[in-house]
Amino acid sequence: MKKTLVILPLYLIISFSEIFAQEVFIGVKGGITSVTGPAPYTNDISSGGAGFSSEANFGILSKFHFFISPITPIISFTVHTLRGNSNGTETSQNVYSIGTSLQFTLTAAAVSPYVALDGSYNFFGKFNIDNPPAFYSPDKSPSSATTLASKNRFGGGVGLGIDLNLISGIDIDLSVRYSIMNLLGADTSENNINFLTFNAAILF
Repeated sequence: MKKTLVILPLYLIISFSEIFAQEVFIGVKGGITSVTGPAPYTNDISSGGAGFSSEANFGILSKFHFFISPITPIISFTVHTLRGNSNGTETSQNVYSIGTSLQFTLTAAAVSPYVALDGSYNFFGKFNIDNPPAFYSPDKSPSSATTLASKNRFGGGVGLGIDLNLISGIDIDLSVRYSIMNLLGADTSENNINFLTFNAAILF
């Protein structure tokens, strides 16, 4: 599964650029993922939650520019590394996300603000906990059947950002995005899983 999640976005980027785009930027990105809900993810470990808050994310992305058009399609692959720690107990879970976005440029210039609509296919990796306390209640954590581990979901979100084209051939992208990671395909028992991400990317 992990190998497929890495190869597929690379294949999509290459294929899309060869068929459609008139100018292609490809690069790497990194940032911070802040888990804003639900409670089983954000509650402290001492309360039976996962203790996730803000951790690193990293990935790759490509932008496909069409001359004159203010709309820029984007394909990306992101790994969100969720971590929790409390009194020697550590939790972890990686979320692998293949994303597609439409970026709407508000003003085309050296500094270009934009808004974005995002969609994603998300794989929630195994939930791990080391040295759980005796009172730990797994029904309040991502190891529960009512939350997500080793499952796939479709997500959606919105974003605001700035493209910095201060040097020819280099695009620096700064953005903040809000996403519901299980917007589609969720079971009736699932709560919305919400991520707020802050990212910086450099593309060539």
